[in-house]
Amino acid sequence: KSGQIELPASHSGARLSWTSFWIQCPKVKAWYRRAEHGLQTAEMLGTVASLNADFNYPSQSFYHAWLEMLLNMDRNTLWGAAGGMVFENEKSWDVRDRFESVESISGGTAEAALQKMAGQGRSVALFNPLNWSRTDPLRLDVPAGTSLADVRCQADGDGRTLCRATLPSAGILTLETSAQAAATPKPVELPAVIETAHYRVRVDPNTGALSSLKLKPSGREMLAGPVLLVAEQAGDFHSTPRREERKRLADSSQFKPQITVSDGPLATVVHVESAFYGGGASRQRLHFYKDYPRIDFDVELNDVPDKTVVVAEFPLAQPVQETRRGIPYGFSHGAWATKNPNLAGFADGIVAAIRWSHYQFEQGGVAILDRGLPGRELTGQTPVLFLFNAQNIYMGYPCAWLSGRGRHNLSFALVAHDGDWKDARVSRMAWEFNCPPVVTANAAKAAPRSFLQTSDNVVVEAMRREGSEIELRLAECLGVAGTAEVVLNLPHREAALTDLVGGHRQPLTGRPAYRFPV
Repeated sequence: KSGQIELPASHSGARLSWTSFWIQCPKVKAWYRRAEHGLQTAEMLGTVASLNADFNYPSQSFYHAWLEMLLNMDRNTLWGAAGGMVFENEKSWDVRDRFESVESISGGTAEAALQKMAGQGRSVALFNPLNWSRTDPLRLDVPAGTSLADVRCQADGDGRTLCRATLPSAGILTLETSAQAAATPKPVELPAVIETAHYRVRVDPNTGALSSLKLKPSGREMLAGPVLLVAEQAGDFHSTPRREERKRLADSSQFKPQITVSDGPLATVVHVESAFYGGGASRQRLHFYKDYPRIDFDVELNDVPDKTVVVAEFPLAQPVQETRRGIPYGFSHGAWATKNPNLAGFADGIVAAIRWSHYQFEQGGVAILDRGLPGRELTGQTPVLFLFNAQNIYMGYPCAWLSGRGRHNLSFALVAHDGDWKDARVSRMAWEFNCPPVVTANAAKAAPRSFLQTSDNVVVEAMRREGSEIELRLAECLGVAGTAEVVLNLPHREAALTDLVGGHRQPLTGRPAYRFPV
């Protein structure tokens, strides 16, 4: 009768069971992550367009899309613990069908909404779905043979264009196009040192591995050894042993690579190609950005042998004091080198992280960002990111999505920093890594517009229409109690702070700027 919901609160972590579920079938995990971010973006852009242009917010289509996402979140589906017919089947409504339906709904809605907002012209419009002004390097699809005027651009190896622009918070930027194609990076010899505004790195000419990372201006070394791809003996499709119990089968330093390097106005790009364990080809592409701290790794594995785990190994130069890893609506925070009962997060063994994990030193730290690769394990000073757990058969049924056969593309990033983790923007950088802007051509040139701004201590995870209301859902991202600030530049009469389902409303004052505790 009081309206209060009393739930027991647990202030401790827990060891995960069914350890293979968190590390296998990256195809379904990465596709889910990509589809989820695309749907969140479409809802936000649809909300903006429905209140600023002649655009009907597609509530029913979004409802169907989220139902399909819920079906694909079935534990065995998202865990990759199922026979192949669950993922693809000629006679049934399968996982692929649902993902493709979701992407059709979100992609079509976002494109139509942005076109309505941008109008007709000869420019390119970009919508940023993140609640901060972003300047991270963007890989964009722009009209062939063109580039973006007044913005630094570089042709990327996958046919897209790498560019740096300042996109307004939850807003639209329009850029004129140039008939001149983006700058093609020049082939160069592998430098002894690749230096950027944020660090100095070395790539081993004999292995192609990132072997040293020294921060600027401190000169602090962050790596104790090379970042390698490692093949290890797997368990089965349900349980994977701890790292000290897995036999090391091979690593990427044992295979002679072919290394090519190109240098452009935005990034030095290192391509490393070699054979790998089992005889399949391994290809790595590393982006070292001239003026951004993130180092991007795009990895291609081919024909990984059955019952093989593949990890990326990051030997760190200093003892890890604390660990953090992203979880829904926050992060887990645990002690490592020295026990601390005030830090209840569980860090031992195989754990799952959403978008990011972080390893704090006494001074500085390192973050690993991922696109749908949740598996992590920390042993001593060496965290690993699980890339693959090859299992050709699940419970007697073949499964192509779980198998190591064929080609597998995986993306992750490394961010090293001095100082405290809160100043490193780790959670926000992880969202940038996973959440590209929406791009449309033939847009009218206009001044930048921002529809939402917030304080730096929150991440907005949803902005959608709920009947006649706008629902804004956000999460505190630093682990520190404080005050959130929100400015909503969309037509509205009043605002309230509510519970998860919109009840127990507490009116907020100050329209359009609001402050409340988090």
